[in-house]
Amino acid sequence: MVPVWVNTSDTGTTLSNIAQTICIWDVRCFDDDGAFGRMPDGWYKEQYPFVDYVILMTFTGGKGYNEWYSVDEAGVAHCDFSTPLRILKNVLRQGVRPVIVIGNVPYALSDQSKIEADDYGWGNRLPPKDYQEYFRYISSFARMIADNFPAEEYRQWQFRIGTEPDNFHWWTGTEEEYYKLYDYSVAALQKELGAEHLDVSLGNLENYTKWPNMLAHCANGKNYYTGEIGTQVNRFSISHYQLGTESLPYWEFPRILAETLQRIKEYPQLGITKINVGEGQFLSDGMSPPHRLSNAQDGTEYGASWMAEMYHACCANGCEYFANWAYHCDFWLTDQPTLKVPAYHVAQMIKNMSGCSSVAVRSGEAEKKGNTIGAIAAVDPLKKHLQVMVYNHNLERENIAEDLEICITADSQSDSVSVKAWLVDETHSNFFQRWLQDSAHIKRNESSADFDTLGSLVDTEVANLLEDDALEFWTAQKQKYAQLDGLEEISLPFSIKNHVIRIPYTLSGHGVLFLSIMYL
Repeated sequence: MVPVWVNTSDTGTTLSNIAQTICIWDVRCFDDDGAFGRMPDGWYKEQYPFVDYVILMTFTGGKGYNEWYSVDEAGVAHCDFSTPLRILKNVLRQGVRPVIVIGNVPYALSDQSKIEADDYGWGNRLPPKDYQEYFRYISSFARMIADNFPAEEYRQWQFRIGTEPDNFHWWTGTEEEYYKLYDYSVAALQKELGAEHLDVSLGNLENYTKWPNMLAHCANGKNYYTGEIGTQVNRFSISHYQLGTESLPYWEFPRILAETLQRIKEYPQLGITKINVGEGQFLSDGMSPPHRLSNAQDGTEYGASWMAEMYHACCANGCEYFANWAYHCDFWLTDQPTLKVPAYHVAQMIKNMSGCSSVAVRSGEAEKKGNTIGAIAAVDPLKKHLQVMVYNHNLERENIAEDLEICITADSQSDSVSVKAWLVDETHSNFFQRWLQDSAHIKRNESSADFDTLGSLVDTEVANLLEDDALEFWTAQKQKYAQLDGLEEISLPFSIKNHVIRIPYTLSGHGVLFLSIMYL
């Protein structure tokens, strides 16, 4: 029996909505004819009620399909921001706000003799050839924003300068060249939008230990554009993927967050109080080839318990948000059912807890090596509503075979309570296991995509492993699975005596239990 103690008399910080931000790889999905841009007002927010911000990758160019800067045969530069303007309007119309990623330099602004064939498909990785011309370009882009949106609106947007600048897939310039790019980009945004309206972030580091001078440059380094000391920075971001490499061991995520948080504390003059994970979670379903579903990350309950453990670490270590990529299957196929994966429900629970005070939770150790019984708890300001999320997780998917008996103990303000419970596990709130049974007759094609053993947005079952009759079968099955798409409520016995609630339960491997306790 693994005890879980919830002490409502010991409250801490106010929880934030750690699931508030999501990554968008192809910004065209918010254009007028894109998957989301063509949907009715507020459709996206209705699908993702916990999402407040969408990260628009490579938004100002350097991706091929979003080149808003060009030079004609006479050598005259032209800027056409009609497409990004439509996209930004549709983002707002869909009920969310943008995180605009600046820093992939338009191809026309880089040294043409140095541009190489890009084997990664992630866009131009070179710095500008002429920084003054680059400054004028970003200034024009910012002027487009100022001319079309009120300051009270765009002051709530976020701007990030670059993506993983320490990763050569994204940036082949030097560290100092990135700082120069940062200074010029920020100066251009400040010129048109005003520093007081600007919320700007350094690019998320692929390896959180790299580039130790990033914050030092912003705090007391010489600004490449102004020549003065310091550059505005409001946020600090890292990436976190389940890669398990020696340089970034994902199983030490709490330590990574703690050390990153300590890094910003060394520069209090910058005013940064929290960190964020600007990119995270490329998970597969653990099969080879992966049987997960298109754009769904992990379709199994493992994705839910993994996400719960990530959010738990974020709550404990001053992390503002953890930006995932998707919580649905085939989400861009908006004329078909968009099925929620189990991690969706974890994100929604985090949203429900936001604005409430964190509650101290202690849990006993599971006997199995590497197994974690963890919990996040929150109480509303009136202390009438206690929410608890308990997870049973093991980072090594195959190492968690047995279920674990737990006993949740919480102090109560009265002996009259209402307890509701919902569950995500192998058979609850999880259509994926049924899909594996239904599709046992389908022979998957081997995948040749990148991140082959982990799964990625490229390596998707629908796009890469299913075809012809198998693809038609999946499309038909989605109609049935849509009926099983909600979070399943379960009956849960409990006892209460002397203002103490006791809830015994056997939580399955990679299961997540959600509790709502109302004090009557």
